[in-house]
Amino acid sequence: MDGVDILISKADVTATTVAAAPLAPLAEGEARLRIELLALTANTVTYAVAGDAFGYWRFFPAPEGFFKPPAWGFAVIEESRAQGVAAGERIYGFFPVASHLTVCPGKTDVSGFTDVTAHRQGLPPIYNRYHRVASDPTYRAENEPLIAAFRPLFATAFLLNAMIVRANAFGAEQIIISSASSKTGYALGYLAGLGRLETVGLTSPANRAFAERLGVFRQTRVYDEIASLNPSAPSVYVDMAGAADITRSVHAHFGEALKHSAVVGMTHWRAPRGRGAPVGVAPTLFFAPDHAMALTREWGAEAFETRLAEEMAVFLAFVAPMLRQRCVRGPAAAAEAFGRTAEGAVDPSEILTLQL
Repeated sequence: MDGVDILISKADVTATTVAAAPLAPLAEGEARLRIELLALTANTVTYAVAGDAFGYWRFFPAPEGFFKPPAWGFAVIEESRAQGVAAGERIYGFFPVASHLTVCPGKTDVSGFTDVTAHRQGLPPIYNRYHRVASDPTYRAENEPLIAAFRPLFATAFLLNAMIVRANAFGAEQIIISSASSKTGYALGYLAGLGRLETVGLTSPANRAFAERLGVFRQTRVYDEIASLNPSAPSVYVDMAGAADITRSVHAHFGEALKHSAVVGMTHWRAPRGRGAPVGVAPTLFFAPDHAMALTREWGAEAFETRLAEEMAVFLAFVAPMLRQRCVRGPAAAAEAFGRTAEGAVDPSEILTLQL
């Protein structure tokens, strides 16, 4: 019996291939997961584009010249020879866009297990952890598409907001978020808007109406309107777009009033980057796994996961009525959908999931 893998060319992340993947007999200590639902978001494309620099290509080995794109979603343990992991359990976690994944569970507990497969050693622990849905009090089966799409992205927004709050907003009065129609962008707008910060969303003309309809930004501007913002307002900039021209425009407009500049995403992954340092404060890379580990150490793993899950549940109840869900089924359709997402041909109001 064969499984199926979606392979992406390292030379062109829009080039996809469907490949057969033989399912080898399990070794002692291994478990095979049948992947049942994956979320396809701009974040999935970021993993692909930044895969070499940040290690995402290492999670799921692929033939020379290719990689298996990672995505978040749900799987069922199809077969297990690992102690403490039973066939039939439903799991949430980080998977390849594929039909199956073989893992080597390390120490298990009531909430889940960590994959200790040799090639995953040294990679951020947050990606190697698999969660039993039975132990999550906020889990609802009907919410799986929303959870798959938002849990990693809301977690990034949650960590960004925690960092900004702990820094007393770096002395700023407003937060400016590029790619405001992205899930991480508007999740951060939602969280920051619960506090004292003025929230400003930057977006494209095509996505402006959606960003405004969400109601999480007190101001929404297209990128050509950056000059219309008050240049003396002390500000924090959060860069979800990864476009050098947008970053330079924000820095030049605010000058010394820009108190912090965080580099987070690459939704505009085709845009030129790094052509000279922008004016003022130096942009700082925000790597969510590092902040997650720091908060986990401070709060404890259980408290961190509980607070994250509870706040996400409230956010999903708020945002779900403004979104629509679509599921793509079959390997060929999944490969095509990945390519279209990489090209940016997506509707920001759509929650897109894959079933291979």
